[in-house]
Amino acid sequence: MLKRRAAKQLGNAVAAAEARVTLIDSADSALVLAALVANAAFGWWWADPLGGVALAAYSLWEAFEHRA
Repeated sequence: MLKRRAAKQLGNAVAAAEARVTLIDSADSALVLAALVANAAFGWWWADPLGGVALAAYSLWEAFEHRA
């Protein structure tokens, strides 16, 4: 959030793109952790592949939305 706000205030497109990448990286980490917890607690082995598909869909949406 702070990185995106700073990029907007500075008018820096590169920093704004980096902020989006940071968001995707954070989402990836959260999905992996949630999938591990779901697998350990409930035996939901399919949680990790489902999270991967969701993250891939979001990444593709970001790529097409912000392509140059």
